[in-house]
Amino acid sequence: MQRLARTLSYGLAAVSGAALIAVMALMFVDVIGRYLFNNPLTAAVELIELLMGLALCFGFALTALRRGHIRVDLVTQLAPRPVQRLLDWVSDATTLAFFVVVCWKLFQKAGQTFSDGIFTQIVGMPVFPVVYLMSLAAAAAVVTCAVLLLKPSAGGPSA
Repeated sequence: MQRLARTLSYGLAAVSGAALIAVMALMFVDVIGRYLFNNPLTAAVELIELLMGLALCFGFALTALRRGHIRVDLVTQLAPRPVQRLLDWVSDATTLAFFVVVCWKLFQKAGQTFSDGIFTQIVGMPVFPVVYLMSLAAAAAVVTCAVLLLKPSAGGPSA
């Protein structure tokens, strides 16, 4: 199960990186077109917004796997090892709860965008497929957090 979570997390992170590269390329083409040729890239802003959402959500699982969330360990390093493990477990449980809520709300939003028939303004692309992809990426983060919670040796600082 740990190997599956790790493979899934790294695969999603690769997609996240590809989305960021696409954002960079779109911005580059848009800026060059706007300032050198007085002809900006149509719908660049829409596509960048959607890609940034994907990049963010597809990075959730790897961040959870590496326990890369913000933590302040000024006092916890002085605590005995069992207390540190307990605090790591509480941190993992809190992260799991957070991603459960994010996943749930994203699935709700995806259903709402589907039922409302929301499209982008310029290109007219439906938004719901992107929001469903973001929901699935958040679900992968939930699975990764659950694996970490059940198997603390899956990686990260407490390994």
